[in-house]
Amino acid sequence: MRQSPCEQATRRTPTIRAKTRDPSRPTTLEHRTRAASTDGGKIPITTKSEEAKKEFLAGRDLAEKLRAQESVAHFDKALALDPDFASAELARANNSPTAVFPFNTETRGTGGPVWNTSADPSGVIGGIQFGYNYRLSPWLVAGLETDFQGSAVSGGASATNTTAITLTPFPAGGPNLWPLTGNASATQNVDWYGTLRGRLGVTSFNQSLLVYGTGGLAYGQVRQDFSYSGAFLPVAALGFGGSHWSGSASSTETQVGWALGGGLEWAPVSMPNWSFKAEYLYVDLGSTTVNLSAAAFRNSDGEGFRTVNASNAMDARFQTVRVGINYHFN
Repeated sequence: MRQSPCEQATRRTPTIRAKTRDPSRPTTLEHRTRAASTDGGKIPITTKSEEAKKEFLAGRDLAEKLRAQESVAHFDKALALDPDFASAELARANNSPTAVFPFNTETRGTGGPVWNTSADPSGVIGGIQFGYNYRLSPWLVAGLETDFQGSAVSGGASATNTTAITLTPFPAGGPNLWPLTGNASATQNVDWYGTLRGRLGVTSFNQSLLVYGTGGLAYGQVRQDFSYSGAFLPVAALGFGGSHWSGSASSTETQVGWALGGGLEWAPVSMPNWSFKAEYLYVDLGSTTVNLSAAAFRNSDGEGFRTVNASNAMDARFQTVRVGINYHFN
């Protein structure tokens, strides 16, 4: 899941790995941001003019009180006294609703919040299956089967964190850290899925019980909803009052993957055309990605301040335990 000093950021939030009853694979929500930050201290006053320094400090004091528009006049005076006063130029850009941030728009940053959390999909499924069995020997059976089911399997994860990112390149004399906080959440739903699998099993001594393994192709529709919000925190040294953003996006995709499992099938001697089965299946439908762009706004005046781009990836992996009744035509 690009921003200006505070909004020329690109977020890659993370990655949500969704699993049903699979605690061995934790979900990872990760976002990498592009932009800037500060260590909270005062940056060097990059001017030899005492009058320019005085105007800069007056403007910064006003900006710290969230009186951004009033502060701009002082930063303008500081720049008039010293046109090369980088700190004053940066502070003016952060507080003027019409100013353009003096950094190249291709400036990039590194770092950002990284979360490790768990998405725990769960739900019910129901459907039909068709298959064909061939007896290779009195005790060995091979077969091919396909199934299709509606699904209410869903899960989600959310996280929040505060960190800082660095901006590269950054004008001489400026800070190289910008604090920000990010909040990410995502949900995933498997609306339907099906499989086409081979199976191989062995029968019991009276041929009424089949123990088998199975595996093959899986496909399904996966829906993901992703939201991301956050803020660059105020930077007093630059007279920057902070900014904020919020956005959401979703995707619906038909995915192709694989399935693997095994089960038991029992045919009562008194009901030769009927059998009852219990089956475990692990399904992997790959990964889906959602991208979003959110407008960012300065806290001081509510003006738009470029955009934040974010992306989130989720793995559609889940486990099922199914029971069913089969009718045999011969």
